[in-house]
Amino acid sequence: MPVIGRVATGSAFTVALVASAVAITIVSSCGAVHAHRAALGYAKEIATAERLETDPWREREAMNDCSGLT
Repeated sequence: MPVIGRVATGSAFTVALVASAVAITIVSSCGAVHAHRAALGYAKEIATAERLETDPWREREAMNDCSGLT
C-alpha cells in the first residue's frame, strides 16, 4: 500500500473516532440535561406541596395571634 493510501486510511480512521466520540458526548449530555430538568421539576413539585401544607397552619397561627389583640 503506498504511503498516501496509508495516510488517507489513518486520517479517515482518526476522523471516524473523533466523530463517534463527539456523538457519544452529545448523546450523554442530552441525557444528563433531561435528567437534571426532571429533577428540578420534581423538586419544585415537592416545594409547592410543602408550602401548600404549611400555609393553612401559618394563616391559622396569624389569626390566633391577631385575635388576642382585640
